[in-house]
Amino acid sequence: MSLARALPTVSAFLVLFVLARFLLTPDELAHYRKLWPFFSLWAPVVISAIVNAAYFRGSNPDQTRAALGQTVVLFFIGGILVGGSAWLLSGYLAQFFKVPNLVQAYSWFGMYAMAAIWGSSAEPIFVLSGKRNALPAFAAIFTMLDMLAILVPFWLGASLVEVVMWMVAAQLSRQAVIIPLFLKWRRSTFGSPSTKLLDRQVLAYAGGMALLSLSGVGAAEIDRFIIGRFLDNAAFILYDVGARKLPFVTILTASVTSAMVAGYASMVSQGDFGQALAKIKQSTTALIRMLLPSILFLAIAATPFVAFIFGIDYAGSGPVFALFLVALVSNLFFPQSLVLATGRVRVNVVGAMGELTLNVALSLLLVQNYGIVGVAFATVVAHWFYTVAMAIYCRVKLGVRVTNFLPEPLGWQFYLTLIVALSLGMLSRESTGAFVLALYAPVGLLTLFFSKKWL
Repeated sequence: MSLARALPTVSAFLVLFVLARFLLTPDELAHYRKLWPFFSLWAPVVISAIVNAAYFRGSNPDQTRAALGQTVVLFFIGGILVGGSAWLLSGYLAQFFKVPNLVQAYSWFGMYAMAAIWGSSAEPIFVLSGKRNALPAFAAIFTMLDMLAILVPFWLGASLVEVVMWMVAAQLSRQAVIIPLFLKWRRSTFGSPSTKLLDRQVLAYAGGMALLSLSGVGAAEIDRFIIGRFLDNAAFILYDVGARKLPFVTILTASVTSAMVAGYASMVSQGDFGQALAKIKQSTTALIRMLLPSILFLAIAATPFVAFIFGIDYAGSGPVFALFLVALVSNLFFPQSLVLATGRVRVNVVGAMGELTLNVALSLLLVQNYGIVGVAFATVVAHWFYTVAMAIYCRVKLGVRVTNFLPEPLGWQFYLTLIVALSLGMLSRESTGAFVLALYAPVGLLTLFFSKKWL
């Protein structure tokens, strides 16, 4: 399941790389990327809420039939709501992002949003129907199809509207597997006890998860609305490229968070923090050992690194990329995981909403004078604010010291690796991309050597 969730993150990074490096000009890429903010803000909220609600109800074997039926109904409704809203707002979105000639593309992208949300029903259907082992293959095949539906039409010179049409078709093709699988499972359980599809308890749980997802996703996505509104296409695509988080870091930290929440929720809910805190400290130590030298090196050498990966036209994304790496370091600490494991979802929502509010306020304050760098800086401040706020909450309300979220002693080997990363990063600042990668080699080798016991 983790692999299936990781594939879209990796594929999105690869598609952006190919489009920027080989197929589109920066202005053309800006037009394509400006189609995404509305979808990227709302689709994850709907998908996360429905999937979590399905698992919440489906965790009881007696409720699996009702959970799957509810999942299908909610995905159908959610797809229509998000896709229909995007379609109705197509003219407004085109004006908002200063691309009035793309109204038709925005309209078709509404259909893509609807089809993509429907296609996301695959995970809970595979899992709850007992076909979990087939999910990675399904995800791999259709993720590849999604990539081809974008890259091949652009390579053949298709218009943006035509590309989006192919994207819609690729998403709808998932239903050729999802619908027969669901119907086969329903027939095999015909006559099983079930309850009403939409009960108040599940809807309340889904609403809470939607709010939590909105606050988290909003903090990451709202900046694109601000950049698109106040700055031009050139600034938008530089920010969009620079704000790409390293996929492997995001996937790794998300997996660790999910594992800790799932594995320690029962004991933490009873006030037994010992084993959970030990696991959190161990995870933080391992992640810092393995990732921090690389993050430090890439942050210092961001400009030549980005230019090498995406092309010289995107060298201006370097400072944004560096700042997002600084924000990413906060993901190596896990006070929010402890709060989630205690069942205090509302606390996480309040903290994440505070992050979102601070991010928006600082971005609006800084965008006019500092452009994309000011907006990226606002994201860094807001991201660390959330992590620190959760740590303080754990200290005040749960009696857990902040030091419990810090790593174990790291040893001289780790600090040697950091010094090497810092020195080679400084040396790489004015270098070519190939030279940057060559200088990164000793950082990677030292990290692997000294972190071998954590791998």
